[in-house]
Amino acid sequence: VEQLSLSFKNILHIENMNGFGKLLRLQLDNNIIENIKNLSHLVTLTWLDLSFNNITKIQGLEKLVNLTDLTLYSNKIELIEGLDQNVKLNVLSLGRNKIQHLENIMYLRQFKKLQVLHLEGNPVCKDQEYRYFVLAHMKNLKYLDYVLVEDASVTVAREHNQDALLEIEEREATEESAAIAAAQHDQALKLLMAAHIQCTDNMFELIFRDDNEMAKLKILPGFQELVDDYKDKVKDLVSGFQTIMLERNAERLHEVLQFENAIQEVIQETDSQSIVEFETFAAEKKRMLRTFRTCTQEEKERLIGALVGRLEDLRKMLTGLEMTLVERLEEATTDYEINVTDSVKFMLEKSNEHFRALEDLEKNYGLWLIEKAQFQLELFAQAQQSDDFPEELTTLLSDKDQLLNGCNSSHESHVSKILAMDDEVRDGLTHEVNSYFNKLKASQFDRNRQRIAEIFNL
Repeated sequence: VEQLSLSFKNILHIENMNGFGKLLRLQLDNNIIENIKNLSHLVTLTWLDLSFNNITKIQGLEKLVNLTDLTLYSNKIELIEGLDQNVKLNVLSLGRNKIQHLENIMYLRQFKKLQVLHLEGNPVCKDQEYRYFVLAHMKNLKYLDYVLVEDASVTVAREHNQDALLEIEEREATEESAAIAAAQHDQALKLLMAAHIQCTDNMFELIFRDDNEMAKLKILPGFQELVDDYKDKVKDLVSGFQTIMLERNAERLHEVLQFENAIQEVIQETDSQSIVEFETFAAEKKRMLRTFRTCTQEEKERLIGALVGRLEDLRKMLTGLEMTLVERLEEATTDYEINVTDSVKFMLEKSNEHFRALEDLEKNYGLWLIEKAQFQLELFAQAQQSDDFPEELTTLLSDKDQLLNGCNSSHESHVSKILAMDDEVRDGLTHEVNSYFNKLKASQFDRNRQRIAEIFNL
């Protein structure tokens, strides 16, 4: 059923809608419905009429993402809401409700495909600014309150709301840019995760995260310049590492796809041969059984013996095909496993090179940090008066052991983070490969056992 009309049925509660999962159009107008509910499973619905009811709140439509035409005409709705997921809306009728505020109409600005809007009969329509406001802010409308929207009217309306529109459009442009950037970042992060190097997305921040000494050490003169230099070097190092790893991982995933396609082709080839053999046997069996009733007892026994023998030959043939397939699959899997092992080995080597280089950067950072600290301690010791130094720096330099221990503690914290990320990349790569081949071999074993059982159950 694709269309269902339940108009004028004195319906109070929407219920008993199970079994209409493919419904496209639903009419529930001219009833006494108070709440929109029990429609969430009608995900294919494109047209919904709930006009002339007693609905007070727009709700329960979140799952109807394919809705293009919605009529809520003549209800008791005070607020336009609850439509965030219905982004495909093209026609919306909210006439003769209790909508009062122009600002609420701004909610509809998010619907880029909305071309037909009906609000006539609401208190808000009495506002002198109503039509100007709607035409200025709903730029894709073709019809408003059953009247064709003319370009000249839109131009006048936009000029009338120019200052407010400028601010809105600037904000929307900023939000759109941020959304695009976020989407691009999410896509990039997925690629990094596929290569098990997601830690490189914000590697420098991860290294310095939870460094409890930073609050004190940042007081040291020249400390921020040291950190910025470190950050730039990590950025360059990570960029090269990501390029190598993503390129090799893309090649690896392509090889996985080719391997799986080749495996399926081999299986389908064997299945096709098996089907031909079985259909040939079935045809012979049918031919024999056609003559069975008219045969003598001796002839029947001979036919049965021939049929049993032919069935045994079929089993041997199918078993032979299956064993050949198993050998081919094992050979292909072994060869592929060698290729994948080499590919992962390369990635692990590059990962090791990256993290050792990162350790070297951290080692140099630690040495430079100690040098800066010692230099400041010497200046502090030579100073005639502590007033020559800011109060916070004076407090820091007054305890030499605490300062140097803080430098060492910061360095050790960073090294620990680097080693943890190194382990994460290595474990991720090795676990994925081992898990993949374990599942593949288990799947091949299960398929083989099932096929052998089918053969002997013929």
